Amino acid sequence: MVIKKKVVVCYSDIVIRELRCNGYTVRDILILWKSLKPEHLRRVHIHKEEIQQAKNLALQQNVPLGDAFHAILARNNDAILISRDKDFEKLKDIIHTKRPEDYLSIPNSFNIS
Repeated sequence: MVIKKKVVVCYSDIVIRELRCNGYTVRDILILWKSLKPEHLRRVHIHKEEIQQAKNLALQQNVPLGDAFHAILARNNDAILISRDKDFEKLKDIIHTKRPEDYLSIPNSFNIS
């Protein structure tokens, strides 16, 4: 993976869980993370109050709970959420979204859709 712009990729346990559910092995994820320079990668943690905020947001906006978690974490970490998921359109009042290709060149072996 090649980063086109100067960015920091934030990830959480939720991201890792979703990658695993989509067929990525722990080895795949480690290879993905190791392809980034350490200064381009930051782990973020979800706090108790953010869990409740995400649950409320999911109910209010009718989006999956995982998407609400991502939105809350992006907002609270001043991050731009990178996704093609249309559910984030419903959350544009609290987060900014961009497509992966706006920031990354991803090899075919890691083509995330």
